[in-house]
Amino acid sequence: MSALGPYTEKNVIGEVKKLVVADTRSGALQPVLDMCDKIEHMGTILWHTPGVVAGFLQDIIVVQPIYEAGIISADVVHRVVVTLKLLQYIAKDEIVSQLLLASHVPVTLYPFISCAPTSDESVVTVVTACLTLFNSFAGADVSTFTEFAYQANFVAILHGLIGSQSGVVLQMACLLMVRVIEADTTNHILEMGDQDVAALMQVIDTAGERIETEGDATLPSDIRGLVDVLAAVAAKPDVAKKATPPSSMGKRAVKEKAGEERGRLEQTLRAIGQAQ
Repeated sequence: MSALGPYTEKNVIGEVKKLVVADTRSGALQPVLDMCDKIEHMGTILWHTPGVVAGFLQDIIVVQPIYEAGIISADVVHRVVVTLKLLQYIAKDEIVSQLLLASHVPVTLYPFISCAPTSDESVVTVVTACLTLFNSFAGADVSTFTEFAYQANFVAILHGLIGSQSGVVLQMACLLMVRVIEADTTNHILEMGDQDVAALMQVIDTAGERIETEGDATLPSDIRGLVDVLAAVAAKPDVAKKATPPSSMGKRAVKEKAGEERGRLEQTLRAIGQAQ
């Protein structure tokens, strides 16, 4: 079979060219997405076509005001979701993913994620597509993604979602948080400010509260994995010292504080086990 699958070179070039022009881009989104499912390196073709990625980002930025105002139509939602799916194919390439993360291009999506009421189905659809794209970045190069997550404050975005969302959005937020924490081999948490460390630790409390107050059958297993990972991080002596600076307390007090933190985590885990 041809490297282009069932398509001819003329078909592919014709549809990709339409993506470069704003007036024809909308009609080419779905056909090109269908091509991505059948052509292995279609994401690479899109990346190396001048104007395609810039056009995608322009379309995303243009709709942000109506999205934030809550007046986004179903057609626009579909267009944004398809655009995000196309970006997923582009982000699968490790080098491309590194370039986009290094330039903080994914920050463009923060407005879509930060105002995400669970009750609005269209908004949840967009947020899920955004988080799936972030997961593609993590899949391509989890180390670079972890650097981005701390530097671009994506950890705080995930914390907000874990505290306010449910269903697939909550599951995706937990998954991404776990990937970031597990891949943090250079202990970025120790480089964070005291307030940021405290906010990260608060995720544990937030997760425990969600399990205690909600009866969603899928909730405990998703959050359990997150709390397990965070518990291991919080139990590290250096993290406990970071959360409570030694300058304000003696070594003994620091050790006692670390013990209290581990005890609180164990209590949360027991509560989670009972909820399951």
